Amino acid sequence: MKEREKIIRLWFDMWLQQKDLGIDDIFEENVIYVESWSPKYENRDTVKHWFNEWNTRGKVLKWNITY
Repeated sequence: MKEREKIIRLWFDMWLQQKDLGIDDIFEENVIYVESWSPKYENRDTVKHWFNEWNTRGKVLKWNITY
């Protein structure tokens, strides 16, 4: 599996498992992450906060990766 695919799979797995399995390994400190419906998170700490907070009130049950 290519490195890029490993990173994408890890990001999906984090959501499915509701655990930070390596946000620091995926994102640079100065990341800008934009969701498909416009919310924007600037810097890795903000992404971590959003991820952790979201997972206290929601759960991703299934997320298929297609090629």
